[in-house]
Amino acid sequence: MSFEVPPVSGAEQVMPAQATRRTDKQVAATREDSAVQVDMIPSSPPAELHDQIDAAGQRVDELRSQGRELHFAYDKSTQRVQIQVRDLDGNVLRTIPPSKALEVASGASLD
Repeated sequence: MSFEVPPVSGAEQVMPAQATRRTDKQVAATREDSAVQVDMIPSSPPAELHDQIDAAGQRVDELRSQGRELHFAYDKSTQRVQIQVRDLDGNVLRTIPPSKALEVASGASLD
């Protein structure tokens, strides 16, 4: 499985360390303006998510054993995610809609 995801618009660009140093006041002001509160972010994913991740990993292994993989890319012209079923050499076998990719990840057949 492969992903080509563009950067999130509005995201802060990474700068060299010397250019991004801030004073304590600037850091405090940024924290106050931030929409995400650090204490609200869990230290690890919820337990039920681990099961879903394991199931998706097993599905990837199943597809590979069939000589297939899913490739996800962002199509700038349509502004949508494009999902391709490829053989292990990278040849595109077909393109599927995102809703079908979710079904396949959950165990549905590619046919």
